[in-house]
Amino acid sequence: FLYPTVSYTKDATLPGYITPQGGTRYTISLSGSPGLGIDSPTFASVMGDFRHYINLGTNFSIALRGSGAYSLGSESQTYFLGGQLGWINYRWSDNSIPLERLTDTFFTQPAMPLRGHEYSAIYGNKYSLINTEFRFPLFAAVIPGAIPLFPLYNMTGAFFIDAGMAWGYNITQNLPINNEAVPVQLNDASLDFRVGRQVTKYYDITDQILVTEDQVNDDHTYYPYGLTYVEDGDILIGAGFGLRTIVFGLPLRWDLAWPYGRNGFIKDPIHYFSIGIDF
Repeated sequence: FLYPTVSYTKDATLPGYITPQGGTRYTISLSGSPGLGIDSPTFASVMGDFRHYINLGTNFSIALRGSGAYSLGSESQTYFLGGQLGWINYRWSDNSIPLERLTDTFFTQPAMPLRGHEYSAIYGNKYSLINTEFRFPLFAAVIPGAIPLFPLYNMTGAFFIDAGMAWGYNITQNLPINNEAVPVQLNDASLDFRVGRQVTKYYDITDQILVTEDQVNDDHTYYPYGLTYVEDGDILIGAGFGLRTIVFGLPLRWDLAWPYGRNGFIKDPIHYFSIGIDF
């Protein structure tokens, strides 16, 4: 199959030690598959990524990013939100990414970072994502002395807020019940502009519905594991802080992020150890 892509990028940023310290950068791209050949997918996608950096002096800066994509066609692309690129101790949500189509196998793309949430917390063929970071220096270098530690270089910190949404697909989970895959819908395809609510529910095999823990009836049969997922909303928000440094020449990141729900921040944060460079 064919997958032509055309992109336009403008970069007018002020370079920093690792990330830009000021200026603007943006990219607009068009891509798709014309559906030539047997079983070749047919879709077209447009994606935009805009970044602006505010230099506050002495290596202090504010980084702003807005990105989004829209895919259409009989086999449109899937974009999944949640997590951080290069996440070492990664966790996946119970919203399994569909893999029935050829497009799902080869053209599914991550939309990150959206910290405070797990990989594939929500997905669709359309998404928008906003990231804001305040970046500040800590140490130029930490050199080990008598204590046998590895050296750390250019240690910096960041406070951040991530907010994104995805829509366009009915999110389902296939549960193996009685040697059959039973599809259970977790979130619908519509965009409702509501903050998603993270819940844990149990599938009632008797009534074929999802119920909360306090609705569990001893007279019914249930799928043995609870499902933790986002329902009744498409907007995900997370906030927290992190550290960045260079270890053995690799850019190492640690982030601690709390998901934000309708009643405020949820008390259990997620730790992100990752390798990579921030936007």
